[in-house]
Amino acid sequence: MEKSAPQPSDRIRYREKDHEKARLFRELCARGSATRRDLIQSLSLRPTSVSHAVQELVEDGLAAEERGRESGRSGRPELVLRARLERLTAISMEVESREIAAALVDIGGRVLASQAVVLPQESGNEQMRSALCGLARSVAAKGPKGSELLGAGMSLVGTVDPARMRWVSAARWPRLRDLDFRQCEADLGLPFLIRRSLDAELETTISKRPELRPLNVGLFHWGFGIGSAYSHGGTVLGSTIGRFGEIGHTRTAGADGRKCLCGAAGCVETVAALWAVLPELKARYGELPEDERDLGPVLQDSALPGLPVMQKAVEAVGESLMTFHRLFFPDLVLLKGPFFSHPGIYGGIMDRFDSALPDYARGSIRFELLPPRGTASVAASGTAPVAASGTASGITAPFFLSRLDPMLRRKQ
Repeated sequence: MEKSAPQPSDRIRYREKDHEKARLFRELCARGSATRRDLIQSLSLRPTSVSHAVQELVEDGLAAEERGRESGRSGRPELVLRARLERLTAISMEVESREIAAALVDIGGRVLASQAVVLPQESGNEQMRSALCGLARSVAAKGPKGSELLGAGMSLVGTVDPARMRWVSAARWPRLRDLDFRQCEADLGLPFLIRRSLDAELETTISKRPELRPLNVGLFHWGFGIGSAYSHGGTVLGSTIGRFGEIGHTRTAGADGRKCLCGAAGCVETVAALWAVLPELKARYGELPEDERDLGPVLQDSALPGLPVMQKAVEAVGESLMTFHRLFFPDLVLLKGPFFSHPGIYGGIMDRFDSALPDYARGSIRFELLPPRGTASVAASGTAPVAASGTASGITAPFFLSRLDPMLRRKQ
């Protein structure tokens, strides 16, 4: 039977007798290494329970036992356990501007290898499929000896249909239409899991911050494009057609019927998205990248909010943020994107929002700026493992949870 990708809602459910082994593995992952005595003391477990659990973890390759320092009492070297986080790996792929970045990550969320490629706007299905498969093969080949590759998770922009495993469309690549990831699965012999990028990022953020789970949380992104995601009581909402929260493709009078990359006219993106304002910014600042991660120097200019093009953009985004609030009334809105990091632009949008906020809603909403991501790069990572981005580790988490479930159950 063909192996299918685990779904984001999958969770490990341990039987009572499995808890000790699972607790021990989590403790070992957190410490990196420990002696059996350390684990017995920190977890208050019986020596026999630790011995049995350690033996099974070593047999399954999730831990390795090595000689450590000599014991002061006996003079014999003490055995030290090390978590083998590289035992299980998965591939994460993310989209930034027109760059596709792939990373091989392990159980601990460390990047073991990475590679990226920039695809031109005119790329279609075949070029995209070839690039995705090529990136996956490249990073998979750099996996540690003895590691098990579980699958590939994709965090995608545009219209994404996870149930049918299709990337329906993306404004950044107008010729991309209904890309079927089942073909990628067949080509690579790996299960795939695809998510809309903003949904994946919001879900990952909430999983790392449990205090947000009971709240209604919105994620509003303003960068190359403009979009949003929404979580109600810890559940990220979506639709059956792969689109949700397309706030950048609502209409605005300021657009004057301009054509949008989505194919419609008059969208908010046509006056505020990076792809739309870039020509006028280039006229003032010279050559600029399309990648929102590389706009740092421009965003330091105090005169930026006063430019006519940015004044129109701030007005449109301010209106969109109010529309988003009126639709969902979130308790918290996470703001993501390079323009929000400019104090003058952020202040202008907040002033517009506050002035239009009805009295009954005052005091019921707060905003939080998400930290910017690193600069763009198409180079492979170094040899030392580094921490994966939140979305990268989040999109691969279902693979690890599904595989660890049977491995962390005590054998009969």
